Amino acid sequence: MSRGKRKVLKRMKHVCLVAILVSVVMLSGCGGGGGGGSSASVFITATNESDVSAYAEGDNIKYYIKGAATSYLIEATHPVYDTSGGNCNPDFSGGSSAGDPVYTFTSPGTFKLLDGEKPFDTVRLATWWRPTGMDVSLNGGAPKKDIHYLRLYRKIANVASWPQVLVLYSDGNMRIKPHPQGTDDNCFGSSVIIGPAAPSKRPFAEIVSANYVSSQDLLELDYKDGSSAILQVVEINRTHTVVKVTFTSSATVPLVTFRSMFVALGNSDVDHVGWKDAKGVVHDDLITAFTSGESTSWFFHRDQFSTHNTSSPDIRIGQ
Repeated sequence: MSRGKRKVLKRMKHVCLVAILVSVVMLSGCGGGGGGGSSASVFITATNESDVSAYAEGDNIKYYIKGAATSYLIEATHPVYDTSGGNCNPDFSGGSSAGDPVYTFTSPGTFKLLDGEKPFDTVRLATWWRPTGMDVSLNGGAPKKDIHYLRLYRKIANVASWPQVLVLYSDGNMRIKPHPQGTDDNCFGSSVIIGPAAPSKRPFAEIVSANYVSSQDLLELDYKDGSSAILQVVEINRTHTVVKVTFTSSATVPLVTFRSMFVALGNSDVDHVGWKDAKGVVHDDLITAFTSGESTSWFFHRDQFSTHNTSSPDIRIGQ
């Protein structure tokens, strides 16, 4: 067995253990409103429809994940390499986002809806690439209109620090990250589109409303196509962040899409995908070389130090 496969097998054993532990939490009722008990894992298909790009901010990596599953666990963990001396600054060289539509909005700003141990706020931008934002409310209260993204913060245990850990955009893109390993904050990186997203150059799942239920630490999401989802925060600490999303949807398009960027090895937010096929064979494919396959878990990770979003997390999507 190659060194790369041994590394991926070790990491996949870890994330499978996480899935088992999370399932136990859900079955015991300690997971809040995450959709009830857990079901047996089923195979889900990942299809790579990525583009080649020299533009680091373009999210050219697109993996559409589809199958019989209606519930997914999404976990963010730290890269395996030393992130010291890394970078979180954007790199706009090599291209642009020209070509996306631009819509204007009045009264842009940040609106704090909850403070304390678990702050929660929303942001309306002056311009956005979709014609509408989403309604965002707290505990079923009056919503803020035309919101383009919401943010969850969490206090680090025994430290007076409340970093962002989850950002959800009105086009369905979600970014999560664990608490930092040291004193400096870590980067966001790869995204997961939560909701029905048809394959396209820039896929999206239009959220019309999001309600944060603070007592259960979950988001109730409604989509333009009539689908809905519960996004449950399961655990956040210095090791990982885990969320569970449960869909109610008749959509035939993928309900989960992984998006990221890859310019070259050493300049990417992801460079490999690890997975285990139905025969139990462990694979660790270059992110651009993989075509399609079936597994119960997909591990999007970096083997090499990256100059782009150096400390951004690896992402596992499974059940």
